[in-house]
Amino acid sequence: MTGEHWTQEQLLDHLYGLREADEHLAACQDCSTRAKNLALSRTRLAEPPEIADDFLAAQRRQIHARIGSPLRSWHPLRWAVSAMAVLAIVLGLSLYRSNPVVMPTHDDQFFTEISTMAQNPAPRAVQPIEALVQDDTEE
Repeated sequence: MTGEHWTQEQLLDHLYGLREADEHLAACQDCSTRAKNLALSRTRLAEPPEIADDFLAAQRRQIHARIGSPLRSWHPLRWAVSAMAVLAIVLGLSLYRSNPVVMPTHDDQFFTEISTMAQNPAPRAVQPIEALVQDDTEE
């Protein structure tokens, strides 16, 4: 690999210790310059940014001022959600209608008698005799 220049990926691998330097990197001025520029860029980007002390002090003062001030207790959305929930409950209770109690009528009694007659397993011809026998047992 002495005649070919290193690619950007190979230089990055060398920068992060994933690839060892060979004789081409030591002999080629172009590749060694590119490797040094990458190393300088990495160290420059890794340095923490310079922040003025005045900026940090002003930031601390703002934090302390917010800590000392009371929280805003009235927020329109907070009360709107509660009001909507109460409104929904009130509307639900006012619009709720229970099923009315149905009083049995004469028609209901008639249909009940018909239903019991239809469910009787005895033949129709025997039913008058059963009625006579039932009357005797009740006395």
